[in-house]
Amino acid sequence: MPHLRKHNSGHIINISSNAGYVGFEKAASYNTAKLDIIGLSEALAQEVKNFGIKVTVVAPGQFRTAFMDSIHYVKNRIAVYGVDEAEKMWGRFSGQQPGDPEKLAEILIKITEMNQPPLHLLLGPDTYELVTKKRKEEDAEFEQWKHLTLSTNFD
Repeated sequence: MPHLRKHNSGHIINISSNAGYVGFEKAASYNTAKLDIIGLSEALAQEVKNFGIKVTVVAPGQFRTAFMDSIHYVKNRIAVYGVDEAEKMWGRFSGQQPGDPEKLAEILIKITEMNQPPLHLLLGPDTYELVTKKRKEEDAEFEQWKHLTLSTNFD
């Protein structure tokens, strides 16, 4: 950060996930870490803006990597959570994901060359679909409970 501030320029790219926007069962700790990266990036973008430093948080979906092979599953399992089945299912995805990691890398390079890059960048049709659907559901829920939300000020 001192180097970027000194030069009044730079671009920080943080990698989150669609799991930072949409919670998935059996992945609470992963969801938490990825959501934290989004919050960190949003705050950091505000803090470094006056230094000419840009921040983008990237939320990729399923890209063809061996990522699924590196997941550490819980050792002490409670059958009702279905972790055994999830481990088998996620293992089958490894190396079969639809996203092209080379295209992702090209996009990362491209955004560093932009004058006004996005703060939030969803990558992959799966991520776009998941996140936009979740946002619509959240908007509907907020509207449904708006009467409670707005009822908290002193009379």
